[in-house]
Amino acid sequence: GGGGEAKPKKNSGVSEALLFLFSENGEFLRSFLLTETVNSVDAMSRSAAFELLKRLSLDRALGSRVQLPSVVTSLLPPLSGDDEKLIANAEKIVGFLLQSSQGPGGGGGNTLDPEVLRELAPVLPQIAPGMQRFGLQIAGGLAERLNERLFAGMRVQLQPTLAGYFRE
Repeated sequence: GGGGEAKPKKNSGVSEALLFLFSENGEFLRSFLLTETVNSVDAMSRSAAFELLKRLSLDRALGSRVQLPSVVTSLLPPLSGDDEKLIANAEKIVGFLLQSSQGPGGGGGNTLDPEVLRELAPVLPQIAPGMQRFGLQIAGGLAERLNERLFAGMRVQLQPTLAGYFRE
């Protein structure tokens, strides 16, 4: 054979993995991924909010002179050790996915391999509804988390007022 023959491209397996993930059989894995994604995005968003406060020097400007209402502070609880681990794990997963999509040695930059994108094109119509539902579930989980914090903060802030109404 001559040097001009095109080698058949090896299938990356991404399309099969996504077909499984968004099938009925992938429910357990989807549920696990949903929980981990909501937890990771929540921790990353709080981390970003703290970083923004720090970069704008609002943490020093407000300092201990201003006591923010508990309803405000409840929306951004400090990151726990588990939150930091979630962020680190999410970064590793994204890095792995980007590296594996570029094959051994990684290639350049953090982009998806065009070959993988071409492989996904035929299955996108089949998995799109599941992907959309999954995205909505992530948004719903984040909204639920925010609501829980908001109502907990309101309860703490209203506690003294409510106690005055219900004295014996």
